[in-house]
Amino acid sequence: SFHKTTTRDYLLRKVSEWGYEARVVAELKFDLPQAYKFHTKKSVDIQVDLIRIQTWKQGNEDTVDDSMDESEQTVETIAKIQS
Repeated sequence: SFHKTTTRDYLLRKVSEWGYEARVVAELKFDLPQAYKFHTKKSVDIQVDLIRIQTWKQGNEDTVDDSMDESEQTVETIAKIQS
C-alpha cells in the first residue's frame, strides 16, 4: 500500500505491534493534482513509500510468504527507472 514517507516510522512500528512484518518495497514521488479550486498549485509532488505487509500462508502461521508477486516486481522496475 502507498503511504506518505513522513509516516513510515509510525506505520512500521504499528504493523510490528500488531504482530506482522512490513518492509518498504519502493520510495516514489506521487504527483497529486489540484483537486479543488481553492488549491493554489496545479499539482504537488509527494514522497510516498510502497509498503508490503507480510502475510502468513494459510494453515501455517509459522511460515511467512516472502515470495515476490508480479505487482511487486513491476513496482521494483518502476522504482529503478525513477532513480
